[in-house]
Amino acid sequence: MTNKYSSQFNVVRNNKIVKLPLITATMVFPKTYLQTLGDDINFSYEAKCVAIYNSYQLKNK
Repeated sequence: MTNKYSSQFNVVRNNKIVKLPLITATMVFPKTYLQTLGDDINFSYEAKCVAIYNSYQLKNK
């Protein structure tokens, strides 16, 4: 509804769990209604989350 995405991930580095800083981004999805709701929105959300996470990982190695 607000097109704002924020997430905090934990990763394993050198056999230790490291908490990453808060990741924030903008995600825009079309308006979805119950009549048109389908799995596509879930797969699209997942793909965008993975892309944001991978982008962050590449910048912060």
